[in-house]
Amino acid sequence: MAADQTTYAAVLKQLWPQRRVNNLAYQFSAFWAMVEKEQDFYEEIKHVALQYGNPQGRSAAFATAQSNAGNAALAKFQVTIIDDFAVGVVNGRTLETTRHNKGALLSAVETETKSSLEELANTLSFDLWSVGDGVRGAVGSGLSSADLVLADINTVVNFEVGMTVQLALTRTGAVRVGTAVISDIDPDTGTLTTAGGNWDVQITTPANGDFIFVEGDAANTGALVKASGVPAWVPTTTPTATTFFGLDRTSHTDRLGGIRQDGTGFGTIAETIKALGAKIRFRGGRRARPDVVFMNTLDIDNLDIELGSNRRYTRVDVPDADVGFDAIEFATPAGRIRAIEDRYLPPGNAWMLQMNTWKFGSVDQAPRIIQHDGNRLLRQSAADGVEFRAVYRGQLWCDAPGWNGYTSLPA
Repeated sequence: MAADQTTYAAVLKQLWPQRRVNNLAYQFSAFWAMVEKEQDFYEEIKHVALQYGNPQGRSAAFATAQSNAGNAALAKFQVTIIDDFAVGVVNGRTLETTRHNKGALLSAVETETKSSLEELANTLSFDLWSVGDGVRGAVGSGLSSADLVLADINTVVNFEVGMTVQLALTRTGAVRVGTAVISDIDPDTGTLTTAGGNWDVQITTPANGDFIFVEGDAANTGALVKASGVPAWVPTTTPTATTFFGLDRTSHTDRLGGIRQDGTGFGTIAETIKALGAKIRFRGGRRARPDVVFMNTLDIDNLDIELGSNRRYTRVDVPDADVGFDAIEFATPAGRIRAIEDRYLPPGNAWMLQMNTWKFGSVDQAPRIIQHDGNRLLRQSAADGVEFRAVYRGQLWCDAPGWNGYTSLPA
């Protein structure tokens, strides 16, 4: 029987059940794999309420306690979801040349599906360690050539060959006119090359220091269109009066925006992490019990070497996928902490989190293959082929930021 749209849809369903999608997605981010998921975010706004202070009607004098009686300090974040898509295509020639070859048909569907889902998983993993503005890196130099050098070489992992990018002067400002497609990447030098000519020919009036976005991901003077990750909820600098999901966090910057520490002056990574644990426990109170500290792969390697024979390994498994992560476990004033690497977390930084305070809410599963009306594949209206679509619609939130913390790490 000839392969047609229905045949491919059946193959796609067989090859990619949701558990396998989870297996693929979770391997890119330990935090994403471990965070609790809610798959019923169907409302327009999720109200995440929290209490950050007790009533202060208390005194050794009854009359004073009575006159000062009031209410608990309550606040709420008004969380909204974002969408992110990936589209995979099987062209008409492949459809026709594989119609009598089941193995080739499976290979075609497998390759295109895996590649597109992998890119969406990469993006979701990146988003969870960004502030929601879509910034992938910044321009260092080279705009008058085809070879753009990134300001921070470590951000080269945020780019892929074939990626179409835009530039903007500020993180949330207007994007400059024009785009460029990355044709080559040199990870050793942090260089992005485009085959379309010089960068300043393809993009109007770019400048060193410009921020780089995947096309369509920038706020472009409007609302953020990417998920607000851990660094948005527990920022590296003290929150200002600028509202975050409708809330001014200056009423109590610790309890509404997490706890921060400058760790650059400490001698070792372990000392830095222990100090942050003590700070969270001291300022967050007895209910603050962070249990995981996430660091970049490079920093975890340094911690492993630093601890030497004192290191102790443990394993973290994920219930809804066949995925697990190795962790380094050690004692802190906040209790035993598991240190786990996450590739997309910026090097030189660490976030210590109490995982039961975090959730990722989504419309159904995330990421997932869209199958409206049961159709996993659609005939392309303006091209010769069929396509499948994957999406995640969701948002991250934390209902007790004050039990979580951030620290920079020693150089």
